[in-house]
Amino acid sequence: MKKILFLFLIIFYSCAEEKSVTDVGSVIPVNDDQFPCLNSTADCLNTLILDSDSEWSFNYYSSFPLDSIWNITGAIIVVHGFNRNADEYFENMISVVQSLDLEDQIIVIAPDFSTQDDNPDDQEILWTSNSWKEGSLSVYQTGKEQISSFTIIDKIISDLNNKSNYPNLNTILVTGHSAGAQFTYLYSATNTVEYSLNDINLLYGIANSSSYLYLNAVREIDSNYSIPTDCNNYNDWPFGLDNRNEYANNISPSEISTQLIQRNVNYFNGVLDTTAYSYGCKYTLQGANRLDTGQRHFNHLNYYFPDHNHSFNMVPAASHDNREMYLSMQFINLVEQYFQ
Repeated sequence: MKKILFLFLIIFYSCAEEKSVTDVGSVIPVNDDQFPCLNSTADCLNTLILDSDSEWSFNYYSSFPLDSIWNITGAIIVVHGFNRNADEYFENMISVVQSLDLEDQIIVIAPDFSTQDDNPDDQEILWTSNSWKEGSLSVYQTGKEQISSFTIIDKIISDLNNKSNYPNLNTILVTGHSAGAQFTYLYSATNTVEYSLNDINLLYGIANSSSYLYLNAVREIDSNYSIPTDCNNYNDWPFGLDNRNEYANNISPSEISTQLIQRNVNYFNGVLDTTAYSYGCKYTLQGANRLDTGQRHFNHLNYYFPDHNHSFNMVPAASHDNREMYLSMQFINLVEQYFQ
C-alpha cells in the first residue's frame, strides 16, 4: 500500500538530495556513499515521469537514480507478482547482487504496477489487477492518455540506454516471478526497444510463470500435439497470438515469433511448485501446475522451434516463492555469468 508519508518523503528527498549533472564533461564519477540505496524505504522509492507532456507518474524502487551519471555496468529490472509487493522483490534482488559483491556495479530497479486497491494519488497511473501483467492499457481517466504497462519498461530501458548517464552499462536483465514472469515473457516477445540499444546485452528471466505465450495453435493433449476443440478462445492473448492487445498488435505474429525465439530467455521453475491449477481450461491446456506448464512449454519450443535461444533451469527445493527462486544457485549463476 502506498502511504501518504511515502509521498512526502519522495518530495522532500527529491528537493534535498537532487544531484546536478551539469558541467561533468567526460568525467565518470565514483559512486558516492549515499548510493547504492539497499532497502525498500522511501529513500529508494522514486517517481518516473513518463514524458514531458504526460500528467501520469509511476513509482519504482531503485538502488541508483535513473536521471544521474553513475559508474555502473549492469541493470536488473525485477517485476513483482500478483500481490504487487515491489518492495519485497527489490530487497530480494538486492540480496542477489550483494551475494556476488556487485551492488556497486548493478542498478536494481523494481517497478510498482498499481491498482485502485493501492490507494493511489491522483497522478499515479493505474491498471486492473490482471491487465498490468498482460501489457494492457492503463485504466481510463478523463483527459489522460492510456499507457501500456510494457511502455513503462520501454521507458526505463531507454533511460538506461543513455550513454551520457550510463557510459559503462553493458547488460540489462528483465526478470519476474509468477505474474511478473507472465509479464516478462510477454514483454520479451513483443518489445521492439531491444533493437535500439547501444552495445547493451538484454536478457530475460522467467520464474514460475503460470502460463506462456504459445507461438502456434497446437497444445500437448494426451502426449500428442493437436488443436484443442473443447476450450473456447484458448489461443487468445496472452495465451496465444489471437486477439492481441494494442501493444502486442504493433508487430505481426510472424515478427513476434521471430524475435522471441532469437532472444536470450531463461526459464526457472521450482521443483516444488506443483499446486494444481483451478484457473480454467486456458491454463490447464498448458499444464496441470506451474512446473508441468513450464516443462511442457519448453518441450513445445524444442519441437516446433528447435533453433530457439532459450534455456530451462529446474530449481531444487524451491516452491512458489520469489526469494527461494532468486536466491537459488541457478539464478545467481545466471547473474554471475552475465554481470561479472
